[in-house]
Amino acid sequence: MEAAAYRGRIVSFRIVEPWTKPTLTGGTWAQPSNVVSGADWAVGIHVGANFLLILFPAWLAWSNLQAGRGDRKGAFRLALYFLAVQMLHWLFGAHHVASQAELQVVYGGLYRALFHFGLVWILYMALEPYARRMWPKTMISWVRLLNGRFRDSLVGRDILAGSIGGMVVGFGAPIYKLAPGWLGYALPRPDRPSPDPGELVSILGLREALSQLFLKHANVLVTALFVLAALVVLRLVL
Repeated sequence: MEAAAYRGRIVSFRIVEPWTKPTLTGGTWAQPSNVVSGADWAVGIHVGANFLLILFPAWLAWSNLQAGRGDRKGAFRLALYFLAVQMLHWLFGAHHVASQAELQVVYGGLYRALFHFGLVWILYMALEPYARRMWPKTMISWVRLLNGRFRDSLVGRDILAGSIGGMVVGFGAPIYKLAPGWLGYALPRPDRPSPDPGELVSILGLREALSQLFLKHANVLVTALFVLAALVVLRLVL
């Protein structure tokens, strides 16, 4: 058994079987460089699809700007909100020390937040005119929320529906882990709780848990925009 601790708390634990292969051998990857596994192909396809979902909306955003289309005020407000969420994630998640090196930590968090600021602005400017034309009803509560109408009944309805959907998805993960026991099968190994490292980071304390909460919120927001981008691309192509 291998375990590691940080500040008196267990942060890593695994069972090493006799047949377990080391991930590193002599400072290099154990897998030969000339062998490409299925996982490598999957990663390559995933990265390529993400680049496509960035470059194509960038071209659409430029075309909309040239034609005078798009809600620039709404795009700026959404991107600014996303910048604030990213900075809060960095503020609670980074390790801050009163030294000169702290300036580099600040720059690192600001660079990442500004990149996502630009990404969200591009995605919104690219997608908003097409979404308004193709699915106008989906934009009503979104635009009202960006305009500051937080007490609007339609905004409240959609937030309530989204919260219920999020709770259903959130309960799905533990139910999936417990279902084998209910059906009489063996439970998953306890040293493999989840592929998401955020769950382990969250147990370090309140500050780390808040950081992960802001990160999850930001990731869901970008995921929604990417899903909308994929739908627009498929609609335009097909």
